[in-house]
Amino acid sequence: MARRIVDAARAMGSLSVDPKTSDDPVPERALAWDEDLTTLAIEAASHLRYHDARHVLASPKLDAATLAAALDIKIPIRTIADPMAASADLDGPTLLLGGDEAWAVACLVEGPPGPVEQAGPPRSVAPRPRMVSALRALQESRRVPPAEEIPDSPMGAYVPQGTWVEDLPARLRLVAQRCRSCGRTLYPPRGACPACRDRAFDDVTLPHEAELYAATRIGRGGAPSEFALEQAQVGAYWVGVVAWPGQGVKVTARLADVGEDAPPIGAKLRPVVRRLFDQEGRTRYGLKFGPT
Repeated sequence: MARRIVDAARAMGSLSVDPKTSDDPVPERALAWDEDLTTLAIEAASHLRYHDARHVLASPKLDAATLAAALDIKIPIRTIADPMAASADLDGPTLLLGGDEAWAVACLVEGPPGPVEQAGPPRSVAPRPRMVSALRALQESRRVPPAEEIPDSPMGAYVPQGTWVEDLPARLRLVAQRCRSCGRTLYPPRGACPACRDRAFDDVTLPHEAELYAATRIGRGGAPSEFALEQAQVGAYWVGVVAWPGQGVKVTARLADVGEDAPPIGAKLRPVVRRLFDQEGRTRYGLKFGPT
């Protein structure tokens, strides 16, 4: 049996550029402020059945640690310039992750070592785009400087890098705790149950469908300084209280893929991995919640 692509998905940036606002040809898609190739690769891979993969190869343009945490990959991720070419030397199921500009592709390859038989185009998993002006697209993709000076080291919501990495399963996969004593579900995880004070827990994963309990829009001056650059470039943003009624859990989180108006209260939401801010020379990723 030849080595071949058995499934592939392509994710793209969530913005489209209004051609009437540019004298130059516009790209098919553009990245929103909270998107990059890593978030797109995670979205693409989430549509594949990759958990039996023996190997994972990723482009160096992607953040391997975030990929591993978000996709629950237990084996080492090899960073290599051309994952498709390198997979020809491997045996068995292999997950390939790569991308460029405003798109990313995840491929699942199977079969013995040898040249990979090409298949048709990957299926698109991109949402309906949000149309913006050419200037707004440049601002969201960080290609123009802000109109005002922004502090280099924002610390309003500072979390040490080690603590951030330790908490990635909860931040990126909705890994919660269930108290062994009283059965209460806690998210985010805590050191002790606030109901009974017990410290023994089992890990549980919250459902990937939640609902919007409340929402508010955060304007200039109302957010931690980590988000000052974002607000200077793209304006106010939405924050919601997201609920899982069956688990008795509510959490405050950023909303994604919404425009001037938030979804209605009670709307179904899904978690999406997005970039939050840059701190100490690293991009911090986390979950936001967008329309299903």
